[in-house]
Amino acid sequence: MRSGDFMFLLFVVILLNSPFARATPIEASKAIFKTIKQKEAKVSPFAATPPTHHQAFCTNFRLSELHLKFYIVINFADFYVFCCVSGRVEIVGYKYAMIQLKAPTTGTINGAHGTLNVWNPVVNPLGQSISQIWIVAGDDTNLNTIEAGWRVNPSDGHSQPRLFVYWTRDNYKSTGCYDLNCPGFVQTHKEFVVGAYLDSFSVYGGNQREITLNIQKDLTSGDWWLRIGDVVMGYWPASLFTSMAKSGGDIVAWGGEVADFTAQDNHTITQMGSGHFSSEGFQKSSYIRDIKYIGKFFTDIHPVQQDFDVRTTLPTCYNSNFDVHNSELRFFFGGPGCQTP
Repeated sequence: MRSGDFMFLLFVVILLNSPFARATPIEASKAIFKTIKQKEAKVSPFAATPPTHHQAFCTNFRLSELHLKFYIVINFADFYVFCCVSGRVEIVGYKYAMIQLKAPTTGTINGAHGTLNVWNPVVNPLGQSISQIWIVAGDDTNLNTIEAGWRVNPSDGHSQPRLFVYWTRDNYKSTGCYDLNCPGFVQTHKEFVVGAYLDSFSVYGGNQREITLNIQKDLTSGDWWLRIGDVVMGYWPASLFTSMAKSGGDIVAWGGEVADFTAQDNHTITQMGSGHFSSEGFQKSSYIRDIKYIGKFFTDIHPVQQDFDVRTTLPTCYNSNFDVHNSELRFFFGGPGCQTP
């Protein structure tokens, strides 16, 4: 038995002798998250499936005997929540509605751009809702990401949208953080800070509040600069990264992400975007427009719909579609969650 498996089984034994073992699934999951300090973390939509020893755990143990729906694997700064159903492993917490494209040549994505409308979705207290841009390079072990957008995260004490940045160089394991919570992103603008709450958000059927994000790699230093509208906010130093230190990204993506760590069988009140499906369109659904990326020769590339791989992990709860307005491609996404068992 590997040491990691032993530590996990030890955690289960301790758990079974705790008050959690006599709780309902939802009570157990809430109690666990109150007991273990929750670190703000992310899970990659670009990485492979969970390790096979978690599959074996689900196959060999009946959770009805454990009186638990969830079990937790804690890995450095990250945590994952898995659901065991008939011996299968699923990541319960994270759902996506996003578009992505791969660079024609590895390491040649040198930036990304998009205009995002901002909403204030309903989010479970143990979850968050995000609209963002990703630039990604490397493999599952060495995954580098640069991320920026807006998010609602009630665990920080406020349920309202805030600007965020994020980074990792090892697939969210032991490096990276949101905003300025660890050494990483260097803030250069003196008036508006990353992590700050946005002063307004879109109105359903009314005015749309937008933020325009531009991420670009500096050709000389290799640093990755962030501009919001006309304001240069700061940069991710090249020294933070491995794959993206000397070259560019392999994948660029735009879209939404939700996390709800008390979701049962995907039933959750956590909304993505406006909380309305993409089919409702402009002024009613979340969107990203003015979509482009910076290519190998540091020129803007405007992709067309056929260039994208569309990834919607749970379309009955959060879906997506494209729309063209005045020759501009717009990506609509979002949904209310799955609120009825």
